[in-house]
Amino acid sequence: CIKQHTSLHHSSSPHTSLGKLKYTPTTCAVQCEEILENLEQMNMELDGGMASYPDLISYHFVMDAWAKSCHADSGAKAEDILNKLTFLSNKKRADLRPSTTTYNIVLDAHSNSGKSAHECEAVLQRMHAQYEAGNNEVRPNVMSYSIAIDACGKSKSVDGARRAERVLRKMEQLGGLPGYEDLKPNVVSYTAAIDAWAKSGSREGADRAEAILERMEIRPPSNGVGATDAVRPNLATYTAVIDAIANSHSSDAGPRAERILQRIKYLYEQQHTSPSSSSSISSATDIEIKPTKIVYNGVINAWCKTINHAQSAVQAERILNEMLELYESTGDESLRPNVISYTTVIDAHARSSLKSVQSAKRAEEILRRMIDMHRQHEGGSGGGGGG
Repeated sequence: CIKQHTSLHHSSSPHTSLGKLKYTPTTCAVQCEEILENLEQMNMELDGGMASYPDLISYHFVMDAWAKSCHADSGAKAEDILNKLTFLSNKKRADLRPSTTTYNIVLDAHSNSGKSAHECEAVLQRMHAQYEAGNNEVRPNVMSYSIAIDACGKSKSVDGARRAERVLRKMEQLGGLPGYEDLKPNVVSYTAAIDAWAKSGSREGADRAEAILERMEIRPPSNGVGATDAVRPNLATYTAVIDAIANSHSSDAGPRAERILQRIKYLYEQQHTSPSSSSSISSATDIEIKPTKIVYNGVINAWCKTINHAQSAVQAERILNEMLELYESTGDESLRPNVISYTTVIDAHARSSLKSVQSAKRAEEILRRMIDMHRQHEGGSGGGGGG
């Protein structure tokens, strides 16, 4: 974007000192749009000639620049360009008719703006209205819905999580109708909805996340409106459920998170003991389901956030020790405890309702172990590493 802009902008605006510009994603988007406007102006000066008129790809390029800028106004900017395309295509430029791709870029721009749940739902409704009116070029697809679900989650609120699940339900309903089979939610859609509940930090988030997980794991009847084919959860799905449980701060957060960990262990064993099971799982997810430091850290965090549990710090330390033992016995780097692993357990001891000298000593001992392990790792890798 920057390289292309430099040459174009230099030729059209020779008085601008490009050397003094500080490029950021936002300035790149602003100046890409300036280039687009310059091309439009050149076309007008040529009395309507098409030699320099931007094509649809050019408009998509600028819209995508706004989407990637993550600016607060990026959604509005992209939607302004969408409206311009709609106007032009209704006049004399049928080749500029917005497509599903155009709308998906607008959805992405709204999603990255940070204030997007309502706007994304409105864009989806606009797509459906046009499609139902006979415009087949703007039919929403799975990506459209998945972006909207992710956008709802970025609000980090209960309302956003409910919106995300509402969009997911819409996908499930449409996916069961003739002609809409390709709108059935995939693992990305489900995981985004679960992640929305995790980000909400609400008590009901754990229940809703596990309910969505159950919908994925249990295959519903193949007939009837709203029925969907089974979608196998992947490691990101299970990790998002653990995060939702941890962020619920419930009195049973630790045990519930451990049950998900046990489920992951079971699936991992199945993958390595049953060739047919391994084949079906890997083909459905493309990611091996296995316990990793990310999973263990999530469970440790759940124990740390478990309220009214006298042994939460002890249980968090137990999970840390289990992870450490697995790492030492296998040498699997994905299981090596990192700074987050240790500091979360230290925090659990600091939060401990016991507030005893023993708890303080345990926290100090864990800190010492973290420092020792870091030194050992640095020595073993020639001074590099971390993690």
